[in-house]
Amino acid sequence: RHQSVYKRQEMDWIKTQNLLDGSKRIIDELSAKLMQQVRIIQELQYDNNTYKKEIEKLLAEKTK
Repeated sequence: RHQSVYKRQEMDWIKTQNLLDGSKRIIDELSAKLMQQVRIIQELQYDNNTYKKEIEKLLAEKTK
C-alpha cells in the first residue's frame, strides 16, 4: 500500500517535471524568437532612417 502511494507521488512528480521542462523549452524558444524580432526591427529602423536621409538629400539636390 505504501509503495503505491509512493509510486503515485513519483508519477505526479515526473508528470510535473515534464510539464515544467516543456514550459521552459517553450519559453526559451519564444525568448529567442523575440530577441530575433527585436534585432530585425532595429535593423529595419536603421535602414528606414538611412533611406529617409538619402531621399531628403536627393530632394534637396533636385530643388537646387
